[in-house]
Amino acid sequence: MRREIKDAARQVLNRDFELYELRKFFTTWMISHGVPESIVNTLQGRAPPSEYRYSLSITGAQDTKS
Repeated sequence: MRREIKDAARQVLNRDFELYELRKFFTTWMISHGVPESIVNTLQGRAPPSEYRYSLSITGAQDTKS
C-alpha cells in the first residue's frame, strides 16, 4: 500500500512524497488549532501509556464502577 500511495502522490505532485510529510503536517495543524502538545504527542505515539491514561481522564472519560 505504501508503494501505491507514493506512486499516486508522484503523479499528482510531480515529486517524491514521504509519508512522514503527512504526519508532520497533521502535527503542525493540530498545534496551530490549539491541541495541547501532550495530546499531540499521545496521538503521534511519542507519549508513554501512563500519559495516555492521564490524558483520557482529563478529557472527561467517566469511571464505570458502580
